[in-house]
Amino acid sequence: MTHPFNSASSGHPDKKASTVDTLSGLRFEQFYVAVEQSPVATAITDANGCIEFVNQRFLEITGYDREELLGKTPALIQSGMTPNAVYDTMWATLKAGDVWKGEILNRRKNGELYWEKQTITPVKHSDGEILNYVAVKEDITHWRRQENELRLMAAAFETGQAALITDADVVIERVNQAFEEITGYSSAEAVGQTPRLLKSGHHDDDFYQQMWRSLREKGHWQGQVWNRNKSGDIALYWQAITAVHDDEGQVLRFVAVFHAL
Repeated sequence: MTHPFNSASSGHPDKKASTVDTLSGLRFEQFYVAVEQSPVATAITDANGCIEFVNQRFLEITGYDREELLGKTPALIQSGMTPNAVYDTMWATLKAGDVWKGEILNRRKNGELYWEKQTITPVKHSDGEILNYVAVKEDITHWRRQENELRLMAAAFETGQAALITDADVVIERVNQAFEEITGYSSAEAVGQTPRLLKSGHHDDDFYQQMWRSLREKGHWQGQVWNRNKSGDIALYWQAITAVHDDEGQVLRFVAVFHAL
C-alpha cells in the first residue's frame, strides 16, 4: 500500500483547477500565486494519492522536478524507515475525514534523508465524499539533529565521566559535576577557559596535531591523555572528543568526556 503524503508532490496549473475550486472560493490564479510563492511546502493529491500539485518549496526540499512527480504517489520519496504504524494511524485518521499531524522520515532525490513535520487535510465535497488531500510540510531536519545532539550531550553529562562542552573556538561553555570532582576546578573557574587548563606538558605537538586531524576528518577522536588537575597532580585518562556540526558541515561545538585509568 502506498502512502500519498509520505513525499512531496507536484503538478502544472492546468491540473489543479478542480482542486482549487474545492479548497476555497478563491479564483484559480489567486490560489496558485499564493501557494506557489509560499515559504511553506504544500502538496495536493487526488483521493487515490496521485500527485496533482506541488509548490516551489516542495521542489526545493525534495530535489525533484515537477515532471518527475506529477501523477506519481508520494511513495517516490519514502525512506522505508518510518514505522508502518505511523502510516496506519495517518490513513485511519484521513479516511475518517479528520486532519492528521505528524513527523515522517523521507528521502530526497540525492538519497539524503530528511525529517518532515506534516499536516494533512482531507478536502470533502458537500456530500462528504473525500476529493483530495492537501499536505502542508516543514523540513525539520535541522531541529531533529539539534535534539539528537542535545540528547547526546545530556547523556554525557549524566554519566559518571567528566564532561565538558566548548564552542567552535574551543572555549569551555559548560562542565558537569564529575568534571569538577575529577579536576578540582569549579564550573565558574572552567567556563570561559580552554581545555589547556588541564594540559600536563606530557604530550608533544605531534600528539595534538593528530588529534585535530582526526576531529577535522572523522569528527571524533579518542585515546589516552595525561591531564593535570587544579592541585597539580597529573594522571592518565581515557578521553573521547566529538565535533558537533551544523547542516552545512561547520563545527558548532566540541563535546569531550574522560575518566581516569
